[in-house]
Amino acid sequence: MPPTIQTRGWVVLTVLTMLPMLTTTLAPPADTTTPPPPLDEVVVEDSGLCGRKAPPVNSPIVELAWERNTSQVNVNCPPKLRTLFPSLPTSPPKSRKTSPTHSIATSGVGMRGVILNLTGIAQEGSGGQVLVDVEGCGCVGMAVGVPVWAEGVTFAIHGSLRLPNTWWLGSEGLREMWVRVSNGLGMEGLCEYLPPTLQTLDLSYTPLGELILEKRCSPALQRLEAIGSTLTQVSLCSPALTTLYVNGNEMSGDMDWAGCVGGLSSVMYLHASNNYLTSASTCNWPALETLELRDNWLTSLDLTTCPPRNLTSLTASKNYLTVAPSPLPPALVLLYLSHNNITELPVFSRVIQDADFSHNSLSRVGDARFRRARKLHHLNLAHNHIKEIAEKDFYGLKKLHRLDLSHNKLASIAPSSLLPLHHLRHIHLHHNHLTHLDHRDIHALSTHAHALLHNNPWACRCQMLAALVQLQSCADCKHKRVALQCKERDHLQEVTALLHTCLQAIKSTQGLQDESDEDYSEEQRDKVDDSTGAVLIVPSLVVLIAIAVSLAIGYKMYRKHRRALFNTFSPCCGWCGRCAPQGINNNNHNHHHHHQEASQLPTGELQDSDTETEM
Repeated sequence: MPPTIQTRGWVVLTVLTMLPMLTTTLAPPADTTTPPPPLDEVVVEDSGLCGRKAPPVNSPIVELAWERNTSQVNVNCPPKLRTLFPSLPTSPPKSRKTSPTHSIATSGVGMRGVILNLTGIAQEGSGGQVLVDVEGCGCVGMAVGVPVWAEGVTFAIHGSLRLPNTWWLGSEGLREMWVRVSNGLGMEGLCEYLPPTLQTLDLSYTPLGELILEKRCSPALQRLEAIGSTLTQVSLCSPALTTLYVNGNEMSGDMDWAGCVGGLSSVMYLHASNNYLTSASTCNWPALETLELRDNWLTSLDLTTCPPRNLTSLTASKNYLTVAPSPLPPALVLLYLSHNNITELPVFSRVIQDADFSHNSLSRVGDARFRRARKLHHLNLAHNHIKEIAEKDFYGLKKLHRLDLSHNKLASIAPSSLLPLHHLRHIHLHHNHLTHLDHRDIHALSTHAHALLHNNPWACRCQMLAALVQLQSCADCKHKRVALQCKERDHLQEVTALLHTCLQAIKSTQGLQDESDEDYSEEQRDKVDDSTGAVLIVPSLVVLIAIAVSLAIGYKMYRKHRRALFNTFSPCCGWCGRCAPQGINNNNHNHHHHHQEASQLPTGELQDSDTETEM
């Protein structure tokens, strides 16, 4: 072939190739102001839906199911089977129930991807939700229009999704939309593809890269979720937004995500955990009630510049904070700042109920930290470097229910420091350096609390160890009981064995004491008998002596005055027995008989008798 003819052939081929492109370029621009065509005539164009590199698939199989208020559409594109005999036809599996009146899913050009048309789905019962589940079809396109009765639509697609503008036409009030697309959305931006009546939008686990919503995009949007959506940039101008979930993304820097003034003024619940945020501030978030920033790279948390008056729950665990926010918001109820590098506790507010400062760098509790925390129920200070508890460290915790001081370096707890904890039910003191507890604290805790006390070098004192074992015993607790150990002369020994030895010693001591008590009682009995005899003998002797003295004196008086007594009390004569007449004295008669007897006696005897008479 001559060179001239070959050159002309290449020119003609090039012109024919470029002709479609020139026709498209010279065509007049489309009028964007014209109303959309009828729903039954508009579908997504298939050009570029999947691309030429996408493998072809078999014809889609459609299944319809209705459950409660949800109409479920399952679309499955079975893969092409490659066999050793390509001439043999392969038939796809039969569906359980297919739509006989309309085609919900049609194949794209070259059998690449599918195009869905949801306008013909009939309502079953009081159904208000449409669930579209597509698997094995690669890329999925949507026709314009959804059922009139649809209030919410869910896309669960193992592939990519491409939505046309105004795809929601036909619905009277589409308020909810859930998108789960494994390969992302095949369009740029979101504003053009969101219904204006949308109130809930969930884009979780759909690769997006950025999330930008202008004020004209769904002005009624109240809840937005984009969890695990590989976000690196967020800019929101949604004055009606109240709930925002952006967990598990790749955002860094701070939380300055307001796309306009007041764009986030109504957000009350913000969850931004598992990101790379380095600083956080509550400015631009005046209505916050719940702030969750767990597992970030935070080194500062500013709650002072723009104090959140309504903040009730703050979670900033697993960060790099060295200073706790202070002062705490006045309405704060829940505070979780575990797994940081905080060295000092803040002053607790009046309404706080639950606080977690475990896995930090605290070296002491500090006085006057809980003076106003009258409603605090749970306090977790485990896994720190606290060495001692002072007497007034827990002053003010009148309603504390659970206290965790485990895995510290506690070597001493001041006496009476646990007495103010009247409502304490659980206290954890295991894995410390404690050797003893004050008996007043043990007695106060044993009446209402249960303790974990293992892995401490307790002193080997029988009475204290018995009280500690009783304090740790719990019949209703589900945790595994760990035996206590005590340390004596640098050796650890089991408390149960020691208490057994103590019990034997106490029994033997009681036996010796009983024997000594018996001997002592016998000696006391003998002493009592001796003393009783002495007590009885002495009064008897006194009485006998008094009687003898009385008899002697009486006898002497009788000998002296016997005649006078006789004459006085006896009117008859003692010599002759005669009695004088009444009223006559017998003295003369007695005197006569006396002289008569005296005359008959010898002279010597007479003198003696006279002398005696005179006497």
